[in-house]
Amino acid sequence: MASVGVRKRVSARTGRVTYQVWWLLDDGSQGAETVASKDQARALAAQKRLQITRDTWQGRRRGRLPFSTWADLWWADWSADPHRSPHTLVMAESRLRNHLRPVFGDRAIDKIGPAEIRRWQTQLAATTGHATVQQCRSLLLRIFQYAVDEGALDANPVRKVAVPKRRADPEEVFGQATRGELIEGGFDGGGSDRSALAGEREHKLVGRLGAVRAERLEHPGGGRAQLGRGVGELGEGAVVGTPEVVA
Repeated sequence: MASVGVRKRVSARTGRVTYQVWWLLDDGSQGAETVASKDQARALAAQKRLQITRDTWQGRRRGRLPFSTWADLWWADWSADPHRSPHTLVMAESRLRNHLRPVFGDRAIDKIGPAEIRRWQTQLAATTGHATVQQCRSLLLRIFQYAVDEGALDANPVRKVAVPKRRADPEEVFGQATRGELIEGGFDGGGSDRSALAGEREHKLVGRLGAVRAERLEHPGGGRAQLGRGVGELGEGAVVGTPEVVA
């Protein structure tokens, strides 16, 4: 919160008394000015308080502007950066036009709260992919932060809404794990060089699909490699040592 104060200062060398008026603004900026008398300090402090009140009031009036106006102001600054690629600009403008402006466009920005943003985010996640939700949320966060920095808002409501989690895709989780080779031996077979199995020091077998029993494998030297007890008995993620060669 903005504040103004007065400090009395006495010079250690000359004994001269002065007064320092200091101020701290809502945006984090601060300053100080030194005057010769207490009356001057009081007058300067009163002037600073009046200025802070006026700026706050003007900021509150700006908070009544619609979201679309703030989006335009933010876009004018953000898109002017010469380092933005044409593709980035096109994609950002498309998301603003399709997903943000239709929902928030005419609403006064100081009337949009976390509950409304949470509902929008949930509805968007039901109709688009996770990447689109994240990118649209990022744009919304930046526009609201722009309004905060300009004094129209005290806080950014987007920060009070949890970041959406990505929904698990069964194809990504299991992939090709249902192949018969995995169920039979815990490795992919299918032309793989089985000698690599006997040559490794340790093997971690993942039991995501239930118990997998390790069977005897033919050793490339003519013997057989014994993997020991079933993996299902050892537990998920168990480490199995180097196979012993059985004559």
